[in-house]
Amino acid sequence: MLKSKQEIKIFVLHMLASVGRELEFEDLNDMVLCDGLVGGLDFYECFAELKSSELLAETRVDGKLKFALTDQGRHVAATLAPELAPHLRTRAVKSALRYLDFKQRKVKLETTYSERYDGRYDFSCFIDEAGATLLQLQLLVDNKAQVERMNLVFRDRPEHIYKCLLALLNGEAGYLD
Repeated sequence: MLKSKQEIKIFVLHMLASVGRELEFEDLNDMVLCDGLVGGLDFYECFAELKSSELLAETRVDGKLKFALTDQGRHVAATLAPELAPHLRTRAVKSALRYLDFKQRKVKLETTYSERYDGRYDFSCFIDEAGATLLQLQLLVDNKAQVERMNLVFRDRPEHIYKCLLALLNGEAGYLD
């Protein structure tokens, strides 16, 4: 988790620079918080400071307030983003782009798990796109550590899991031969 205000501000600027378009506050908030690298209160404070320091510009588009980087904000993002750990930058940008793609396509993810009487777990995952079920899967899992790991992996890489299952079911996964 990012702790200092400086890191959080650089992170927010980097996210906006990577997305490359104006965003509503709600979308920017969700993108920044989705990986748990930044806390909500920290984000609000840093966002206000970025606005007041004129690194963010606000415009009204179709009646909605949107935010983008100013030229100075782009310069600061390009100059200081390398100070953030490369794996954090890569992971966060990937999650942000997936978030925007899923929002545009109205994709919803859901996972649940519960312990059974015998100590094993029922794990379910679900992908819905605009009201159509793309994936619904239920598995019996041996232990809590395994089910928690499956939950994290599904939430982190749902599109990969979906594509892999399609490949397996279509007989296109040659590595299993």
